[in-house]
Amino acid sequence: MARMYCEGLEDETLRVVCFLLSRGLCEKEIRRRMNMKKKRLELVKLAIAIGLRAAGVRPKGEVD
Repeated sequence: MARMYCEGLEDETLRVVCFLLSRGLCEKEIRRRMNMKKKRLELVKLAIAIGLRAAGVRPKGEVD
């Protein structure tokens, strides 16, 4: 489900960061590849997390 969410993103930055996170890359490597400052990556990750939650995807271990 999360992979389908990432594929459906229209924003290229969100889509690439989502893909790289799903591949297990560390934040430092993502920032290097995307030429992105730490604060910008935090905002992108937050946008992805909000979108995933809205799509019904819950983090591991979270119980309603």
